Amino acid sequence: LVHEIWGKLVMLAVRRDASMAQAHAWWDQAHAWWRRTADPAHPTSEGASDEAELHHLRGEIYYRESKYAEAADAERRAIALIARVPAPPLQLPRYEDALAKSLERLGGLDEALQLHERALAAASAALGASHPNVVKLEINYGKALLKRDRLVQARAVLMGALAGIPARHR
Repeated sequence: LVHEIWGKLVMLAVRRDASMAQAHAWWDQAHAWWRRTADPAHPTSEGASDEAELHHLRGEIYYRESKYAEAADAERRAIALIARVPAPPLQLPRYEDALAKSLERLGGLDEALQLHERALAAASAALGASHPNVVKLEINYGKALLKRDRLVQARAVLMGALAGIPARHR
């Protein structure tokens, strides 16, 4: 629970603070908490999930700082850890989406599109097409398609995202 709170604080700083100093400080606290509670001799799915979340949080910080290679590396680490869990949780599509966004900035549009597609398929199957997280993944996929000049497909994906939002919220 404490690890989750630190994670929320890190994301709050990433989204709200002009400087990433607070995000780094809170990430350090989250990492320290994880180190105190992790048992390297007896790794668990929960421990791998917590460690993966730490890498993802660091990736979010790096992305906000325009350190896209470092962000991609952190997301790859998160994905590698979470993929070892017997039934990968719903964090995997979020991590793949974050990696894809970094790769887009680094010019890796083909790999980014594959990651967006995989993340969207997994999240849609688990959550349903109208879930807000799925809509966000569709938007990110649509943006990547625009960058690749696949305008017809981008329009279809973005229209699908819009259709996934209840009419009263559009």
